[in-house]
Amino acid sequence: LGQRLDQNVPRLDQNITRLDQKIDRVAVELVNTQADVREIRRTMATKDDVSRILGAIDAFVVDLKDHEGRLKALESARR
Repeated sequence: LGQRLDQNVPRLDQNITRLDQKIDRVAVELVNTQADVREIRRTMATKDDVSRILGAIDAFVVDLKDHEGRLKALESARR
């Protein structure tokens, strides 16, 4: 039994070393992922942001159509 344990200890040590390396890699990836999520949260548009942008575009389109109507009226008056 003692001889079998002596033979298995180096193999167990290797397995523990490999597991430690894997845990280290997972921990690094977790830290990187957390940083990525924080950056995404910091820079992403909210529903309110999108609504304000769409509202501004809608207002611009209304103004543009109004301007187009006035131009057509002026062109008709010139003829």
